[in-house]
Amino acid sequence: MIKNAKIIIKGGKRIGKGVLRHKKEIEAEARRFRRDVQKKIATAILAALGFVIALVWRDAIQESVDKVLKVLNITGTGYFYKILTAILVTIICVIAIMQISRWSEKEK
Repeated sequence: MIKNAKIIIKGGKRIGKGVLRHKKEIEAEARRFRRDVQKKIATAILAALGFVIALVWRDAIQESVDKVLKVLNITGTGYFYKILTAILVTIICVIAIMQISRWSEKEK
């Protein structure tokens, strides 16, 4: 209970202004900590969702590359085809990253 601006009475004991200031600082720090934790949790959830999206796209891209290889009459399973797929996907992704980066820079 606040008796005046200088003193707080709690449980029959007088607490000076310094303690009140420290209490406010601690409460402010607790709020900042809570916001920071919320931001970190949100970032982790967004990263997990991004990973799920990446896995879905991986399957779609893999299937597309397999179909292109069949159309070009390059069939078979082996290490070479996995490397070829990885190279093609990397090229496509780098181009997409460059385009998205340019697009986001225009917004700024």
